[in-house]
Amino acid sequence: VSGAGDGAYIDSMSKRLQDCFGSTSRGWSEVDEMTEDFRATHSTFYSEAVLPFASYQPYERPDYELLLGCSVGNGAHLLWYSHKLTLNRAQGYRAVGAGASTAESLLKKFYATRLPLKVLISLAVFVVYQVKNSVEGCGFETDVMFTQIGAPPSRVSARAVEEMEDAFAKYRLIERDELYQCIGGGMVPQNRDAKGWNKLRRDLRKPFDSFYEGFDTIRKPGP
Repeated sequence: VSGAGDGAYIDSMSKRLQDCFGSTSRGWSEVDEMTEDFRATHSTFYSEAVLPFASYQPYERPDYELLLGCSVGNGAHLLWYSHKLTLNRAQGYRAVGAGASTAESLLKKFYATRLPLKVLISLAVFVVYQVKNSVEGCGFETDVMFTQIGAPPSRVSARAVEEMEDAFAKYRLIERDELYQCIGGGMVPQNRDAKGWNKLRRDLRKPFDSFYEGFDTIRKPGP
């Protein structure tokens, strides 16, 4: 569970949703049934904790948006998002908060189904990096977590995320030149010969190759 808005509200709602998901008495048979339980849990909390402050000034009014993801035993990966009293299923990807529209615009451009998990992690870091550098109020550190069937949620190391972000910062230096190479116009990369240009490309790949190699090694099945 993640989200945007008032932290205390997100923490409290996250605990309720986790309790709902982990209840052994439920025995869901359909995703729609699971969704309705999550929706009812969210609606009750929002009505009790947020709506009483609806008449307050915007800067005093608490609010939150949630992202809820899970992997279930039949191999399905599910995602929900909340907005005000609603909680709905999402397909593929979803973003919340001040940078949501920018993030979803980037995901619409770059997201593809059936990408390996390790590549999706790098794409998530790229999207958040771009949002942090283009949307006022979005910033600080990036945390990435992922789920796999039969394993608890895992966190990508802060060092791996930082190395990817450093690579994306350098990529921004060549992105414009790549565009002009594509559309023409006679623009030549400034202060870079062909040999140096190719070396920069190889250097940009190093943190990702290192992350992918470690990711595959950790997740190889045991004897």
